[in-house]
Amino acid sequence: METLKLADCGITGVGYAALASALKSNPSHLEELDLRGNDPGDSEVKLLLELQQDPACKLQTLRLLKSDAAEQACAYLTSILHENPLLLTELDLEGKIPGDSGVKQFCALLEDSHCRIETLKLKGCSMTDEGCASLTSALATNPSHLTRLNLSDNKLGDSGVKQISTLLRMPDCKLQTLA
Repeated sequence: METLKLADCGITGVGYAALASALKSNPSHLEELDLRGNDPGDSEVKLLLELQQDPACKLQTLRLLKSDAAEQACAYLTSILHENPLLLTELDLEGKIPGDSGVKQFCALLEDSHCRIETLKLKGCSMTDEGCASLTSALATNPSHLTRLNLSDNKLGDSGVKQISTLLRMPDCKLQTLA
């Protein structure tokens, strides 16, 4: 089997662990694995990504994110960081994202339920209130993990601060530190 598509099948941690175990015992043929729309835990995502590092593994495409925009944002970040941002709980992008357009692209990843970032540093990214609007919208969509956010040295203005204030009032907001 070269392609296995299990998108939106209600797979959780137990199913992911079983799948990773099966693929580890016979990794030589599978090239594409589509698991979008399922709910892995952090350790299950790590199992699958570790599987890709096995020399016998032929897996070239692993889809975990639900939307194409989130997949593209993940690829964008991977090209910047040379790591898999899905595994990161702390992400320091100080000066690495080029303004509002980069922030908007990155926000697609933040909206995805697989994103587990707890600490996000966007210091000095030339973000304005426009990028702040995208960030606030993304965090409102998936607010459950982020506890620390650094937006210093950006040009948010009154409008950007107002948007962040709206986010802070949301009951699901877990932010503890905002710089």
